[in-house]
Amino acid sequence: MNIVEVRISRAGYKERNEAIQQIQFHIQPGELVGLIGPNGAGKSTTIKAMMGLLKDFEGEITMSRPDSKYAYIPEQPIFYDELTFGSI
Repeated sequence: MNIVEVRISRAGYKERNEAIQQIQFHIQPGELVGLIGPNGAGKSTTIKAMMGLLKDFEGEITMSRPDSKYAYIPEQPIFYDELTFGSI
């Protein structure tokens, strides 16, 4: 039984159509998986597609543990102007 199944036909950005295409893999319980490759290979785009963060996406991502939580920590931090920090 796979806990994650990834089938990406194509995904990309407005500027670069189809940054990645035809990517398929699965993760089984107990596996430790890493995406490696040179800059521009599509690692971040693949992760963003898996997390549902890309508008330009065709494919299917199945995560069989709906009670689990998944997170993505980008290499470049993203700051939100509308969020503030204050003391209680």
